[in-house]
Amino acid sequence: MLRLARLLRIRQWLAVAAVAYLGVSPAIVNSACSIFSEVLVTPFVLTAAVLIAGAWAATGLGDAKRAVLLAVAAAAAFAFGAFTKGLLHFVSLLVVLAFGARAVWAWRGRR
Repeated sequence: MLRLARLLRIRQWLAVAAVAYLGVSPAIVNSACSIFSEVLVTPFVLTAAVLIAGAWAATGLGDAKRAVLLAVAAAAAFAFGAFTKGLLHFVSLLVVLAFGARAVWAWRGRR
């Protein structure tokens, strides 16, 4: 950033003050941490999405063992993602509700 300030011919003391402010500013530090955690959680979300799709397909085929194994793996991916970004646990609750509704629907169809 100091190099950019030199290219723009900004006075050295002003450039150093700006860099120091960016280094200790609570708003800048907070937003940098927020963006970092959102980037960090992406692989967990993608892994969980793929595993949930497989589990959903397995429930449609009646393969309970495969569905349970994929659901446990998806739960682990959601757990690691929630440890990284706490908001993700709300998404996992929506997935649980969807699978619960499908289970009730399948159970009522068998009766």
